[in-house]
Amino acid sequence: YGTCKKSGSIVRIKLKYADPTKEFFNRLLQGFKKKFGAPDEWRGDAFHQFLAWKWSFKTGNGESVSMILQHAAPDDLDHPSGNIVKLTNWTWVDEESRCYQKKSSEPSSKGQSEKKTEEGPLDFKYYIPN
Repeated sequence: YGTCKKSGSIVRIKLKYADPTKEFFNRLLQGFKKKFGAPDEWRGDAFHQFLAWKWSFKTGNGESVSMILQHAAPDDLDHPSGNIVKLTNWTWVDEESRCYQKKSSEPSSKGQSEKKTEEGPLDFKYYIPN
């Protein structure tokens, strides 16, 4: 969720499907391929305990967007189990990061930095949606 340059916009979202089965993943994958074409990149592991396919897109404005469909077996300790889709506008993520870095390095009107300091608590306004 954007809190700086893209305030009020979803810049990245991860959704977990209720059906965690590999069969459901395979049906999803076929639907994704039919709608979006062949994936651009394999992100899974060699043992097929973690299956992940990535599509990369450009918006009409030239923004980079990725979509990852993944399945992890219940015994895979490195990834959340089940079926997940991740959508990320990487252009917006980068803009948010640069904006936050710029704001956190500038003194606020009170003469303190917006980021966590040794003297005070973290300012949560950057972490809570408007």
